[in-house]
Amino acid sequence: MIIDFSKDFDLVSYDRLLMKIASSGVDSRVVVWARSFGRSQRVGVGGQLYEEVRVTSGVAQGSLLAPLLFLAYINYIWRNGVNS
Repeated sequence: MIIDFSKDFDLVSYDRLLMKIASSGVDSRVVVWARSFGRSQRVGVGGQLYEEVRVTSGVAQGSLLAPLLFLAYINYIWRNGVNS
């Protein structure tokens, strides 16, 4: 059986993800390092750029960090349940 979590992972709160990873016993330096990968986005329409805002959910696709965070999150769900 194959389950596709890709869209679900885009909706995960990045802060909540890091909190769950930190509570799993990972070295705090790893969590600080992962937190430094915060993202932001800016929209441009008709030549006008709007204010940059912080992206609060999901992990950048194609990054080296994404698969590691995904595995850590899935491992957490497996051990503790979705709503933990």
